[in-house]
Amino acid sequence: MRIHSLEITNFRCFKDLALDDLSRINIITGDNAAGKTTILEAIYIACKPNPRAIEWLTPQRIPPSFLQKDYFASSVKRYFNDPSSNIVFLVNKKNSAYWRVELKFYPSPDSSILPYAAAFQEHAISTPNTPENLKVRKVYNPDHVFPRLELHIQEDNKTEEINWMGFTDTDMIQEGVKEIVPYTFFFGSSVTYDPSESAKILSSLKEKKEESVFLDAFKKEYPEIKDIFPLIPPDFPRGAVFFEIEGQDLIIPSTLYSSGTHKSLTIFLIASDSRFSQGIILVDEIENGIHWSRMKSFWRLLNKFTTQRQIQVFATTHSYECLESFVDVMKESAKETEFTIIHAKKDAKTNRFSASVIPGEFAESAIRSRLEIR
Repeated sequence: MRIHSLEITNFRCFKDLALDDLSRINIITGDNAAGKTTILEAIYIACKPNPRAIEWLTPQRIPPSFLQKDYFASSVKRYFNDPSSNIVFLVNKKNSAYWRVELKFYPSPDSSILPYAAAFQEHAISTPNTPENLKVRKVYNPDHVFPRLELHIQEDNKTEEINWMGFTDTDMIQEGVKEIVPYTFFFGSSVTYDPSESAKILSSLKEKKEESVFLDAFKKEYPEIKDIFPLIPPDFPRGAVFFEIEGQDLIIPSTLYSSGTHKSLTIFLIASDSRFSQGIILVDEIENGIHWSRMKSFWRLLNKFTTQRQIQVFATTHSYECLESFVDVMKESAKETEFTIIHAKKDAKTNRFSASVIPGEFAESAIRSRLEIR
């Protein structure tokens, strides 16, 4: 699935923002606190508008105490530019299809219009095979759960669906698992990438006999790595990817070999797995952990795998070395028209945040001329 355009309303620093003519690879640049990460977060929530996505995303920038009732309301309000209005994401695909996600927050009941009712009803389950401790289940009424965040999803002309999360007096409740682009992956700038997930993907590639293309391409760009394989040793009980190093009698987990190489490996594995075709990869500060001399190798592999799997990429960067390596790779692969630069900026006088989309051919000229678009 390819996002062709995106409209963001009332989300974090953006009162309103429209991004048109997006490409397969989109590099987001701009000063600190210009809204780069916010654009990634907006895409993530728009593609996965359900409570689990909010639960995963929020602690990336806010302490995990938001999962406690006393802090939930103040944490959720930080998503809203204006707490009195709703957040809206409108996403258009190239074939004129669209979807719309609206976030509505209810911090407390309005006693003047809402009569009291219990937050849930207990429904008896009497099937013969139901265990005793599960014979009663709670069916929650969201209109009486506060505070509550609702995610309203409208795909084309289909019936609206609602996912929500909130708190009763004692419990955090999550209802609804609707996703638009299930295979949307977010790599935060400070996130530790779970080695067991990399091992699972590599194992899956081996089972499907798809690993040779990945391994050959990876070892070509990283020749010091002789072989790559998943293992489950005692100190990695959930598994990890291990490297055999050329010229050394040594195997080492990717996490200990190099955090930057482990990050790159995880991204490449996702991009090369056929299960994730037409997915979306979001990377904050993509250059982190990658030496400048490795940047072309990184971009060659990412471009190769995402082209094969038709995966769309959005990534932020502050680095000219990263941008220059990227445009060199796109030019050598004759794909100059398959990327854009999204330049985010803040007007110091009006305190208004905006972003402009620069097509690849113009972005390449600006980068090579060292015009300031970081």
